[in-house]
Amino acid sequence: MLPPTVRSAALSAVPVAASAPLVLLAVLGSLLSAGCHQKGADSAGVVPDADADADADTDTDTDTDTDTDTDTDTDTDTDTDTDTDTDTAPDPTTVGCTALVDASTAFLASLDADQLATVEFELSEINRGNWSNLPVPTVARDGLQLDAMTEPQQALAYAVLEASLSAAGYSQALDIIALDEWGVVNGDALLGERYYTWAFYGAPSLTEPWAWQFDGHHLVYNFTVVCDAVIMAPNLLGAYPTTVSDDGSAVAGLRAMEDEMDLALDLMASLTPEQSAVAIGGETDMMGLVAGPGVNGLFPDQAGLAGADMDAAQRTAFLGLIEAWASDQEEAWLPGRMAEIEGTLDETTLLWYGPVIPEFMWYYRIQGPTVYVEFDHNGMDHIHAVYRDPLNDYGADLLAEHFESFEHTSG
Repeated sequence: MLPPTVRSAALSAVPVAASAPLVLLAVLGSLLSAGCHQKGADSAGVVPDADADADADTDTDTDTDTDTDTDTDTDTDTDTDTDTDTDTAPDPTTVGCTALVDASTAFLASLDADQLATVEFELSEINRGNWSNLPVPTVARDGLQLDAMTEPQQALAYAVLEASLSAAGYSQALDIIALDEWGVVNGDALLGERYYTWAFYGAPSLTEPWAWQFDGHHLVYNFTVVCDAVIMAPNLLGAYPTTVSDDGSAVAGLRAMEDEMDLALDLMASLTPEQSAVAIGGETDMMGLVAGPGVNGLFPDQAGLAGADMDAAQRTAFLGLIEAWASDQEEAWLPGRMAEIEGTLDETTLLWYGPVIPEFMWYYRIQGPTVYVEFDHNGMDHIHAVYRDPLNDYGADLLAEHFESFEHTSG
């Protein structure tokens, strides 16, 4: 991944607008839809399929056959089967990417022509930024709703979600959807699993860029994939209620997004009065998200307590809170993401509004060069939150980096 300074430079080549990441997608769209060849490689130097066994099986049968057949086989394996196959474990990111491509391909293969026409879009599709936290019947989404699929197709769709998320992230996603279903049972006809919508941008591939979006009332995921790199941003998570009493329902006793709440409250409780004075921006809740749905490429001025001004234990707790958000994605990509965030932790800030009391209305914002989180707890057991990457929403930097490394030609 490019460091933040280089990432900024890459984006500065794109006309700056309120939706800079989406403008970048549109600019690169025609290029990304073409074949992709590594710069500096010869005409045969296409990106290797991650399927190709990295079996540097350098098998050159040096059968005493002085066959002047100098088979340009630069195989250095002398037939004593000294296979340079050192049985090294496969790269987890390659394994994860292959699983994601396989799951996505299987889902799309299960759809008929009409369903495919509804679910498939170009990667440069500007409407990719039109996700929302409003109920689906009130704000139309692009894509194919779950209720327009057969049960086997729905199972394959959920397999894509499972291949993209960590075990904890997938469990939380199912909890949030189950809470929406609880709302239906309790009289809210605008909610429900049936309204969640899938869209794919580009075709699932191990070598070409593509993306998918899962969009419903309290859960939105945007994933961008380039070879074995994956960006999970922007996302929206919410819950109502956050806790269900023992009412005999399927979600009885469930408490949604507890780490994202409890770790933040614990960190705030650890601050000194001087630190609290910097971290707390106001005594009342913000009453909504600033960089929420419909806001792309615009972020508020940074404020709050910086990681550089926390002690060692607080910094560890701060990083743990951020990891509670980042760790929704499949474990293979988490170490790289957390290294990026930790590298800019000094410049990352925590801003709080409202009392530090669980049952009350409160809000926090984490903001830095590589991560942006907003969490709004409105005091009525209702949460809305966003997780974003200021430079890599919709994979903007990832696509720019890919474009820099690979030549795209039409024809």
